[in-house]
Amino acid sequence: MCYNIGMKYLVIDTEHMIVHSQSGIAYNKAHIHERRTMNLSELMLVTDGEMYIRHLEDYHLVKNDILFLPQGIEHYGTQPTDCQLHWHHFFLPPNSRIIDEADTPQTKNTLVLPMQFNLKKPETAALISYQLEQYLWTDADTQTVRSALMTALIGEIALAYQMQSREFHHKRLNSIISYIDNNFQHHPMEISDLADHFGYNKRYICTLFKKYLGITPLQYIINAKMKEARQMLLNSSDTVESIAISLKYDNPQYFMRQFKQHFGMTPSDMRKQYANSLELHLSTHDDE
Repeated sequence: MCYNIGMKYLVIDTEHMIVHSQSGIAYNKAHIHERRTMNLSELMLVTDGEMYIRHLEDYHLVKNDILFLPQGIEHYGTQPTDCQLHWHHFFLPPNSRIIDEADTPQTKNTLVLPMQFNLKKPETAALISYQLEQYLWTDADTQTVRSALMTALIGEIALAYQMQSREFHHKRLNSIISYIDNNFQHHPMEISDLADHFGYNKRYICTLFKKYLGITPLQYIINAKMKEARQMLLNSSDTVESIAISLKYDNPQYFMRQFKQHFGMTPSDMRKQYANSLELHLSTHDDE
């Protein structure tokens, strides 16, 4: 999956159990979250209002925001808060960690989640939260059930994030594709041009194209140019050189090499083959 640049992410090892400790509902009124460092992790789901808290960086949480507070790191409120939230304390599996950018690929043995994001559809996560809150924290007999529910809650959050992230990145990818399709004939185009225009990291753009289209942005640009070149070649009397120039190739020879690599024949051979096919078709039609 692909992620926002600059955010912090939590990598969760799924080979081991997520162990539940405590759950509850907090109703905060003009409350500043206490300063503390816990030996377990916390998950918050804000159901109303807003909250200000610092954990490695400052977070401003609003309704339906999720926030992970991994164990062993100090966190505290930065200003008075009015909010309602579900909170869950649990122990992360071994090998779980925080990364500054989500450049660690998600595998079958890991989940990669942003420390904070907004759930568009929080109903299922809220329902599991309510279920967890019904159990006594000290009841050892329910430990396995509570841990299974906690694992299910994080799994539901991960699934929701994957769905939202896919939709988000598809929109970004479609915007870039539309820009290429509408502008590749007007000026030379490189990945750096796309990065400058959209304000995205070049690596992020490459990741989008490889993940969802299976090709690089440069390959997409070349494909668009070759498709247009074929149309111009077969539907106009423009010279190969003028077609190359109109597609912003500085070197017509380079254009011809790229064309042959793409179609398996030179522009002149394609035009000749098309003319012969058209002549044969017309001749056959006249005989009828």
